[in-house]
Amino acid sequence: MDFISLRSDISGTVLTPDDDAFGAALFGFAGDGPAVVVRANSEADVAAAVRFAAAEALGVAVRSGGHTGPLFSPGPDRLLLELGALNSVTVGDDGIVEIGPGAVWGDVASELQAHGLAISSGDTASVGVGGLALGGGVGWLVRRDGLALDSLIGARVVLASGEIVTASSDQHPELFWALRGGGGNFGVITSFRFRARPIGEVLSITVDVDPERLGEALRGWRDAMREAPDELNATLAVAPNGPPGPDFRLLHRISACWAGEDSELARAAIAPLLSIPGAIDSEVRSVDYRGLLVDLPEAPEGMAGPPPGIAGRTAMLASLDDAAIDALLDVRAQLGLSVFAVRYLGGAFGRVPAEATAFAHRDAEVTANIVEFLPPGAPATAAAITVAWTAVEPFSVGAYGNFTTETGPRVVATMYPPPTLERLRDVKRSYDPGNLFANNHNVTPA
Repeated sequence: MDFISLRSDISGTVLTPDDDAFGAALFGFAGDGPAVVVRANSEADVAAAVRFAAAEALGVAVRSGGHTGPLFSPGPDRLLLELGALNSVTVGDDGIVEIGPGAVWGDVASELQAHGLAISSGDTASVGVGGLALGGGVGWLVRRDGLALDSLIGARVVLASGEIVTASSDQHPELFWALRGGGGNFGVITSFRFRARPIGEVLSITVDVDPERLGEALRGWRDAMREAPDELNATLAVAPNGPPGPDFRLLHRISACWAGEDSELARAAIAPLLSIPGAIDSEVRSVDYRGLLVDLPEAPEGMAGPPPGIAGRTAMLASLDDAAIDALLDVRAQLGLSVFAVRYLGGAFGRVPAEATAFAHRDAEVTANIVEFLPPGAPATAAAITVAWTAVEPFSVGAYGNFTTETGPRVVATMYPPPTLERLRDVKRSYDPGNLFANNHNVTPA
């Protein structure tokens, strides 16, 4: 391959397996790594890298600015395109925000905070804007403002041909529809254009629950959220309090956020959460929106050896009725060390028509996720959740791609209803007929 000409076309960095820094660039991935890594400094770099990949019959794998993992590790037939340097956040007087794909949501929240604004995002500060926004973006404002992609009003896209276009409701509208939920299947985003909204007062609410009364607490939480205003968002989770160590324990906790202007309405909305069955402790405190985003803990000092493996399942449930709750708790009881989380949806999320974006499961009441931790090196096929999860499947209307640890056509078919998937395949045929962008939850061209 002509890496000399590639380096001459790129203002950023080009790394091949012969370079000392190549191995470090693959941190978080599994396998042997790609044929080449391109760290783009500009939109022109992205276009040049895509043209090179197409000419050399290499697929394109994209990493934005956030943390990553082995799920879509780029193989030797891939060019890995890193966008971390494209991390600008520019806030306009009209609340329109231009964001580079390499920015992380913690930095976006910090920048918007000075303007009294926010964009619905995920829960974690270190998650990259690019991957989360293209796949959905379920976070602390999902009931008030919808998904992250619901605030997207335009994007600059490098297509498989190397052409650069703007996608919006007026320009390339089918591409714009597909970008909002279709993941990285259609091109490389070099700039996002979002509409931010005033954030108002932000309250962080935590309610610890008795582990022996988890079922009662889950039912009481559901009933409270069914009556709650859109400004209240909440998750019930069973999760470790940090990485393995001497103080390791499981927390059984409701975490909630209020974002709005009416403090009297806030008190009335929060009160039912504080008194659900099984509640043993609670806290309500005023925070800024950036303070809600989690900073992932680092591994304990001196911890050696490979990290534990994970196997997870996710489902969007049309109704969190008692039978669905029983099924979820049954799966949880069959697992050892694991994370269990149920997030309430509805509100603005559910008022977006299913056909308006490629994220179509708008009728779901909750998302449910369970992640099982496996011994280092254990194959995913050893996971107990593989069998246990069948109890939940009858209640599922689909999967949320940003949370699944599975890949392949079966998973893609659960992410999109058949009419949505067929429409995505038509868009793929128009914009990436050769499937250059396949290192993802892949939508194949029609």
